[in-house]
Amino acid sequence: LASYSMQLDFAGAGSVVIPRMNDIGTTPTEPAWVGEGGVIPIQSFSLGSATINRYKLASIVPLTMELAEMSTPAALGVFESAMQEAYVQMLDKAFLSSTGSVPGVRPAGLLNGVTPGAAGAAGYAGVLADMRTLIGALTSKGLGERPVLVLNSEDFQAIGFLANPLGQMPFQSDVSTSTL
Repeated sequence: LASYSMQLDFAGAGSVVIPRMNDIGTTPTEPAWVGEGGVIPIQSFSLGSATINRYKLASIVPLTMELAEMSTPAALGVFESAMQEAYVQMLDKAFLSSTGSVPGVRPAGLLNGVTPGAAGAAGYAGVLADMRTLIGALTSKGLGERPVLVLNSEDFQAIGFLANPLGQMPFQSDVSTSTL
């Protein structure tokens, strides 16, 4: 997801404020076709801001000098790999959680405040219906220009084996290229 995100430089600060568009509502000011000498409409947008805070995820693993000097393979490398894997799992869980933020401690999960939709039908038709519903919800809010779907790996792999009514597996090549 990092390649799709805005890169922010905190420059040593604890938070940064970024501008964002507010929901344009049902009566946006729009550009209009005008004839020569016609009145050009003035377009306005409602802007807001979002504050992005810096948080710290940390742990300590004790390692005695004897273990570090006498172990084969090097215990330090084994511990570093184990810690990296633990951090990846923790960040993934936190990122996709519905847990609220704790000011000064942890950010809210991506699903915080999201009301899940009703489960759709199973199989190929269900996946298509769910994607249509999701894209419709995004576009109705002025979002969805470049959506990124985040799925757990088990569900994502299972989508590759779904067959349409003709027996074809249309998502199989998408799964092999990690796109959908």
